[in-house]
Amino acid sequence: SLRKKGEMAEYINTHLTGIAFGSVMLASSAMNNLFVTYYLDLFMNLVKLQPFWFFLGQTVFMVWNAINDPLFGWISDTFGRHRGRDQSGFFSLGSGSSRRLKLIKYGGLLWAGAFMLVWLPPDYSNDQSENSTGFMSGVHFMVSLCFYDGMLTLVEVNHSALLVEITSSGSERAKYNAYSAALAGLGSLSSLVGHASWSRDSLAYFRFTCLGVALLSSAIFYCSYAILQRKRDLHSADSNLNNHSHSNTSGDADYGASASLLSDSGKDKVDHMSKPETQTNRMYSKETIGVYEFLLQITRHHNLTVFMLVYFVQGFDCTFEKNHFGIFLEGLVGDEYSKKFLGGIITASFIIPWIVTIMITPLIQKRGIYSVVKWVFVSRVVFCSLSMLLSSPNSPAFTCSFLLINRIMSETVCRLCPLVISDIVDEDYYVNKRERPMSATIIGASTLLGKGSQSLAPMLGYSLFSQQFRDTLNLAANQE
Repeated sequence: SLRKKGEMAEYINTHLTGIAFGSVMLASSAMNNLFVTYYLDLFMNLVKLQPFWFFLGQTVFMVWNAINDPLFGWISDTFGRHRGRDQSGFFSLGSGSSRRLKLIKYGGLLWAGAFMLVWLPPDYSNDQSENSTGFMSGVHFMVSLCFYDGMLTLVEVNHSALLVEITSSGSERAKYNAYSAALAGLGSLSSLVGHASWSRDSLAYFRFTCLGVALLSSAIFYCSYAILQRKRDLHSADSNLNNHSHSNTSGDADYGASASLLSDSGKDKVDHMSKPETQTNRMYSKETIGVYEFLLQITRHHNLTVFMLVYFVQGFDCTFEKNHFGIFLEGLVGDEYSKKFLGGIITASFIIPWIVTIMITPLIQKRGIYSVVKWVFVSRVVFCSLSMLLSSPNSPAFTCSFLLINRIMSETVCRLCPLVISDIVDEDYYVNKRERPMSATIIGASTLLGKGSQSLAPMLGYSLFSQQFRDTLNLAANQE
């Protein structure tokens, strides 16, 4: 009976920590799904942002979005390392996984504040001149976008780094990615509530919805931090004792604690990542590596370069569809279906990719991530080709089905990218003989081009749709 109680306790503990790890993505998807769906509609059709400010804001955002991932990754990996472990004061974030968890907590709270700032454009009174209104709304657009993305990056880069460091097993990583997928799918239900409260006539109800989402997300970030930090503290003593028997270096101790964060078996799985060189050389390499040397290393990393190019195209595709999916539906089939039905389609476009990720997790564990991604790409090409041959442009049902299925396939690939990046981090760890993985920095570098595409997509959409929307309004006004 004691053995069964122990097994039950371990089972509950494993699921509890897995849920805590995945809950970060619950809060992330709850806010980000509302942001990517409605922020363009807000600034294009409610604020009616002038083209100059829109393209200037997106250009600034594109540069910031591209550099903040590797920047925050580098800070997360290297901050305080040269000052040793005896840090104190306000800026003390600890080391290893403890630092990442604290950055997730504080970054998450700031992210919730940035999320609310987006929906609070300057108030426009009738006596304001057009130039004044354009300036204030333009500045708000740039500041809110950059603040929002900065906090999103701070949280998600560190969360992805934890996935890399908890275990070197692809099967275990797929399992924890499935936890994230399940809870992110739950968080995607916010888009259903958001669509019900969204109106171009008034932002009042939508702002209340966003406030509720922001407060709930803040609570989730804090609870996730508390559970995972407690798990780390419980394991840190064993990890430090085991690592002390092999080495007295702080880096190994931190990595051991991080490796055992979510799984009692994580520590054992990392043991096979043995050091190719002596501990002295590994420690010397870690302490003396600089930005320039690191840049030279990643430029020689062929697989990282290929992934960056693929992620650029994939990121553009996902962002363009997310930003304009609601606009496509309203423009193509808005007269055929109710607002509630279209809201359900939009919600499904966020939830189903996460469900598909969970369903194919056993296949990933059996066949490997690269084989699965390849067949998703192939399936999408076949689907789009058949749709072109068999398309029925006068069928609203066909239009809805095509838009939804195409978006699901595209988004599913994005949901699997963390597992691909995890393997790239492992390769960098071995090839460059690091004392510990530069997880957050490699993750940030891998998205350098892809994040730029997240600004190019809405700029293209603005050019294509904003004038058409305004012409439609003018035509309706003239008819009246």
